[in-house]
Amino acid sequence: MSNPDVIPPVSDLYAMSEAEWSAKGGDNGSLSMAVIDGKLVPYIQSVSVQQQAENETSWINQQAAMASAMGETFTADMKTYVKAVQAIATRADTTSTALPTRPTDIMA
Repeated sequence: MSNPDVIPPVSDLYAMSEAEWSAKGGDNGSLSMAVIDGKLVPYIQSVSVQQQAENETSWINQQAAMASAMGETFTADMKTYVKAVQAIATRADTTSTALPTRPTDIMA
């Protein structure tokens, strides 16, 4: 590290065992880890359903552009999906805890 001022105090660091270091991938490890309840565990970022819906909107926009370019329209299932995702993304729907399943038939 080029700036030792950013290193936290030793008391705030987690002392890894050799087995934990190896499980993480050692010097070449890219596995993100977190300390939870005093144990080193894989870090899994939690993404809200609203953020997932906002991200899914990009895919929907790609599909809409493709449909338009091909002179096609969305199927009824896809239209229902789009409305559900939009409601979650705009926070009109605050009760959903997961995105609906993507339809298999997208264009008509």
